Amino acid sequence: MIKGKPPANLNVFGGFTWLDPQLQGTGPTNAASNGKQVVGVPRIQSNILLEKQVSQVRGLALNLNWHHTGSCAGNTTNTIWVAGYDTVDLGARYEHSVKYGDLTWRITASNVGDQNYWASLFPGSIKGPATTGYSALLGIPRIISTSVRYSWAKGK
Repeated sequence: MIKGKPPANLNVFGGFTWLDPQLQGTGPTNAASNGKQVVGVPRIQSNILLEKQVSQVRGLALNLNWHHTGSCAGNTTNTIWVAGYDTVDLGARYEHSVKYGDLTWRITASNVGDQNYWASLFPGSIKGPATTGYSALLGIPRIISTSVRYSWAKGK
């Protein structure tokens, strides 16, 4: 836990996970994987999101989201490891009232550094050595997305 008073108009959100994911009870035929780290599950993950309200422009907020994922086992016997990675997202949100409701405009650049990483890894079997191989999914490249949301307010 971290405690402190951030500057005015700044919101800070964050989280940290520390796991000890181990294969247990894999049986005599898969003994080499017993007590090893689970494939694709990192021991450490963390995230911090900073959101700053821009006082000069009412309704405008800028945000930065940093996500860290530690290294993880690439096979059930833990002889292969996959490197951890960090990604950063940047975005802006603008909210304003219109007739009968509110509009929210958003733009986000995800993975601004265009980091190459494996988003998910998993074996063909969850109980030891993979009999059907392993699978890996690539993480998203840099993507810019936009959205507009209208919220109708009764009584306006």
